[in-house]
Amino acid sequence: MQSALRAIARELEKLRQRPPTKKELRQAQEYTIGLNELSLESTTNQIMWMGESIVAYGYAIDPDEVQAKLKSVTPEAIREVANFCFAVPQMGLALVGPVNEEKVQSWLEIFGAC
Repeated sequence: MQSALRAIARELEKLRQRPPTKKELRQAQEYTIGLNELSLESTTNQIMWMGESIVAYGYAIDPDEVQAKLKSVTPEAIREVANFCFAVPQMGLALVGPVNEEKVQSWLEIFGAC
């Protein structure tokens, strides 16, 4: 468990320190936009999209609007969000099952939470 948590902590710190490359970001954007377009090929999914956006935002969001916003994301914006979300005060650790408090304390220390 400790080695897995150390690996996770290292990867989260990398995200905080280094924004994605332009190539990585472009690939992620294209992937997300492609999935969105594929999902909206069915009438049922189109209706669900409209219903969910009306409930959440009060109007039906045009998929082109979402794609434009996705394309406008910058590597630095991702780094800023990562610095906020993955800062130790923002993170939590959920445990399921019987736990040993000493182990939990050592796991929290991996993330610098103690």
